[in-house]
Amino acid sequence: MTMLDRMASEQIASEQLARGARGAPVRERAAARPGPARTPAPLAGPSSPWRALREDARFAYALRHPGGRGGWWARAKVLAGARGLHLLAIRRVGSAALAWGSASGSLRPLRRGARLGAILALRAGEVLFKSSITAGAVIEGGVYLSERGHIIIGPRSMGAGTIVHDHVTIGRGALPEDKPDIGRGVWIGPRCVIFGRIRVGDGATVLPDTVLSVSVPAGAVVQGNPARVVRREADHGALRRGLAAACGSPPGTGAG
Repeated sequence: MTMLDRMASEQIASEQLARGARGAPVRERAAARPGPARTPAPLAGPSSPWRALREDARFAYALRHPGGRGGWWARAKVLAGARGLHLLAIRRVGSAALAWGSASGSLRPLRRGARLGAILALRAGEVLFKSSITAGAVIEGGVYLSERGHIIIGPRSMGAGTIVHDHVTIGRGALPEDKPDIGRGVWIGPRCVIFGRIRVGDGATVLPDTVLSVSVPAGAVVQGNPARVVRREADHGALRRGLAAACGSPPGTGAG
């Protein structure tokens, strides 16, 4: 077996493990991994990688040009320079190509080439962007990942409108059923670590340098190590904008 075949087999096994654990009956998962009950995330994932990418691109553009100002040249600059968008593109298209290449059917040489090409692209993306998105993560279209990299995205699910800054680790190294669910419209500041069988509610704000291992209600602001709720507000816009400015991030990444 060649090195490329081994790489493909490892990646396929990881994808199958994630899908199998996510689709296993609740009773079987509870017996295998006892722990607190958790309501499944209402995320089915994007219907196609291309639709998800369009939503990612629109979100990235809207963050840099609120109100749609800028024209085609501004859109081209966003597409060319948004490294987080490129990472999402590699993961979304690479995973789809890997699934197609691993399926049985005709065009076996072409499927084999697609499978190995996807593996190489996924590995190259990790090296190039100093970031990774783990297999099996269900990520809705329309999320933002920092251009500064050093991000490990390994949740069970992540909702649209979520913003992830640099040097963030989410759910890395855990079994699929023990990974966090990140809701929609969540803002995750730099240098945060989020892990465990937890739910981060819609619209929550995780302040920089937070280590989070407990569930967070929707609309809460959490901070610290261990994390605790420090504020409950319906609108975190001003707080997020100030933090984004302090982090040197694009102004729109403080949207709330």
